[in-house]
Amino acid sequence: MYDFLRQDVYDTIRVINYYKQGERVNKSEVLRRINELLKSILVCQNLIKAEKLVSDHYLKRMSELDQLFSYLDDIKFDIAIDHLERIKIKEVYLEEVYFGRKTFELRKDDRGYEVGDLIKFKVIDKDEHGKEGFREYVDSEALYIITYILRNVPEYGLDKDYCILGIKRVTLKEE
Repeated sequence: MYDFLRQDVYDTIRVINYYKQGERVNKSEVLRRINELLKSILVCQNLIKAEKLVSDHYLKRMSELDQLFSYLDDIKFDIAIDHLERIKIKEVYLEEVYFGRKTFELRKDDRGYEVGDLIKFKVIDKDEHGKEGFREYVDSEALYIITYILRNVPEYGLDKDYCILGIKRVTLKEE
């Protein structure tokens, strides 16, 4: 049960190291591999729990899986935070995002967005003279991760210079 993970762990760590060394490895591919490995780790942990395997051997394996999961989750966040995009948004739209009713963003495709990039929104406002400015809003520290990107589909009315970003709120772990 545990052994089938070894090659996946080895391959994923190798790809992460290539990415960290600046090799030409696609960030989306690194994040995909990490997510797949995290899922496999959860499956192993659930199998151990379901079988009620409590010998020292399996307790040690559970601890190793917990450590590996935590390590991979941290790397995933570090990779994503390297690509933090600060995006302007009107308050009316941000409220919809904040309450989870709006899980997408239509954006000009001029920043090289990738799945896994993080977004931090900045509310834009106009003062009484019509001058644009920024202001703080409730939960101004919230981060959102790009989970999907739709682009290059003019047959559906999406101009080639625009994209639709699927987004999901990210909860930061307490240090």
